[in-house]
Amino acid sequence: MTTTVRLREWSEATDVELSFDQVDALRRVAGSAIEIRPGSRRDAWNLKATSHAGAIRVGDLAVMIRPKIPLENLFYMLSAGQSNLDFGTSLIGYEEAELLPALAAFYERLTADTLKRGVLKAYREHDEVLVALRGRIDMPAVLRTGGMPAPVPCRFDELSTDIPENRLLRTAAMALIPYPDVDPAVRRNLRRTVGVLDGVSDVDPRAIPAITLTRLNRYYEPALRLAEVILRSGGVRDRAGTLEASTFLIDMNRLFERFVTIRLRRHLAGRLEVRDQEQTYLDVGKKISMRPDLIFYRRGEPVLVADVKYKLTDNGQARNADYYQLLAYCEALGLDAGFLIYSGEDRTDAAGARVVDGGPILRVEPIQLVGGRGTIEQSLDRLADVLLSSLIGRHARQPQDHPHLAPIIRNVSVVEVLGCAKTPS
Repeated sequence: MTTTVRLREWSEATDVELSFDQVDALRRVAGSAIEIRPGSRRDAWNLKATSHAGAIRVGDLAVMIRPKIPLENLFYMLSAGQSNLDFGTSLIGYEEAELLPALAAFYERLTADTLKRGVLKAYREHDEVLVALRGRIDMPAVLRTGGMPAPVPCRFDELSTDIPENRLLRTAAMALIPYPDVDPAVRRNLRRTVGVLDGVSDVDPRAIPAITLTRLNRYYEPALRLAEVILRSGGVRDRAGTLEASTFLIDMNRLFERFVTIRLRRHLAGRLEVRDQEQTYLDVGKKISMRPDLIFYRRGEPVLVADVKYKLTDNGQARNADYYQLLAYCEALGLDAGFLIYSGEDRTDAAGARVVDGGPILRVEPIQLVGGRGTIEQSLDRLADVLLSSLIGRHARQPQDHPHLAPIIRNVSVVEVLGCAKTPS
């Protein structure tokens, strides 16, 4: 019988009875997604979710973590940048479900509809030793056998379903089947998908193949994109201990950063160029490297910088380290304004700051992830307008314009203390 522990992002379940084997396996596969601490009694443990959403399975234990934002909005974020992947109304009936069961149901319908249009096939080259000639003779192999006339080493092309597209669909379906909260009917249909693709090889989630879309395989695209999401989020399998363990986890920090980057590129197209994770340096000697989340360029010159944070402090304020980090970005790029962009689903009262001695203005701007996708897009529209309006009448500063940072640049240890080096969101 499966025991299920249900959490939300940043929530905690106390005094959960777990064996030491379960705790050991959880720590191995969950990583930073779950904080595990001893409970108030023997064999009891406190489990606290962090900024991941999804499911963890350890033997007969399942830990389900719901996102703090509506499922519809999470799926909208997942579909950003994925052409032809639109969840639309397909999540109706799953508004209050866990993330993984909803995703499994949608993937099952999507793959079933895709395969009804025909299982994709392509010619693959085969090397076999046959009694009769097929295709062309494999001369290097013949020479290695000393020229024996039979059997004949042959090389030929054969129409096959064992191609990268089908491997992705099959492996993603197999990854979803074991989770206990997946609806039984959905699980049966996923097994049917696996059966339709019988004879197709598996894909290593750590080495997902790049697939070039053509007119022949384009109808596979939505299912392929979702299969990639599933495999990238569920690639952890562990059989090292006494319990088999697996995870399907979405890092909400990374998802939010990716979503903001993709959508701001669209909202600012033709006005500002948005570059992400571009390396720059704080010091003249280029020993202190940094990668701001976003740098905004106009006519080839940086004009704004931003750090993207999915979660601020519990009271809705930016951490001091976040300001120090953003200040370092502004100084390194010679900018007089920087932005902290965060998920404002809880509150919108986070305040910015003006640095002393004429330093840059550090602003905090929210993106609303509650409401529908229309609300999200309005929030992004407003943010794009704020970014553009902040440039009116401004110019980039030069290093001599900000002497207040001189001691930081001279003393690397101070930089480290301030936390200016890039740290995970």
